[in-house]
Amino acid sequence: MTKLCKQRLSRVIGMGLLVVAVQTTAHAVGADDTLAIHGYGHQGYLQSNHNTYLGADGHGSWDFNQLALVLSAKVDDNTRIWMQLFSTATNTKLEWSYVDYRFTSELSGRAGLIKFSYGLYGELVDAHFLQQSTLMPFLYQESEMRYESLRGLAATYKHAAGSGSVIWDIYAGQILSPEVAAQIKFGRLLGGRAIYRTPVEGLRFVAAAFGGNEEEILSGITTRDKSSVLSVDYTNNNWDVKAEAARTQEFGISSSTSYIQAGYTLGEKWTPFMRYDYITTDQARKSDPSYYQKTTTVGLNYKINSSVSVRLEDNINRGYAMPVKTYDPAAGTGVAAGSGTEDWNMLAASVNFIF
Repeated sequence: MTKLCKQRLSRVIGMGLLVVAVQTTAHAVGADDTLAIHGYGHQGYLQSNHNTYLGADGHGSWDFNQLALVLSAKVDDNTRIWMQLFSTATNTKLEWSYVDYRFTSELSGRAGLIKFSYGLYGELVDAHFLQQSTLMPFLYQESEMRYESLRGLAATYKHAAGSGSVIWDIYAGQILSPEVAAQIKFGRLLGGRAIYRTPVEGLRFVAAAFGGNEEEILSGITTRDKSSVLSVDYTNNNWDVKAEAARTQEFGISSSTSYIQAGYTLGEKWTPFMRYDYITTDQARKSDPSYYQKTTTVGLNYKINSSVSVRLEDNINRGYAMPVKTYDPAAGTGVAAGSGTEDWNMLAASVNFIF
């Protein structure tokens, strides 16, 4: 067995033992509602017949995995502390950690390293068990269209609106993104999100936007990063239908993406689903297959029980904007612009869990 294989095996075993330990602890400490520990994760397999992406090529990759632990501590009736530890096969980090204080039944505030509020997947972007597909829509695969967390302050206000309700969420602070800290320096960011829950059960509309300053460290060039998204979500009567459209501008480059997906659950266990997804990473070159990608995803999810599911899907692609976006010759990832295959497929399978 090679050294690399031994390292990967030890990581997988370590993650598994950690899950078992946390499950045991959670039962012990979560009973009095003072301290609760939960988590989620997945182990995935990806294979691409062309265009290396997310570490996958024709040989396939088992490196698509993660584990997240969520800790919640109740201080008093109005105060709770939240924290999430996030781990992959190569990295472990504190993703968010903040104090949540409820001023009234309608108004609450957060301070610290807070979760980024953006789109439909804002709070569950890491929880694949709660999603339809193994690969998320491009909006959430593309790191420049949204972030994981920021250091700062946030406030949430809820109120009735006719027969429905509205949730207003605003935040201010500085983006925390260690992956690009050597290339990009982030300034102050302001953003917000509005969620309208309609009188129709399970139907909601979401609008979100943010803007902030960025500086490219090597060149000293500064820019105003702007992004906005409109969303519609319907989850009721075994249907799960989502659609979103987003636009982003960064360093003078405009990009956009949109998708629509639908799944229907049969017998409380089987959920076939489909999605059509489009992205252009540069509006000025949107007819070039290096800068656009259209993907039709067809898949099936099987829920073994309330905590574990398995999923299989085929992603039929035209254009290869995402492999180009992640091109890094030093790391051997992605594809150089102009050198990829326009029509290609990517198989994705995963085991997903939550506890």
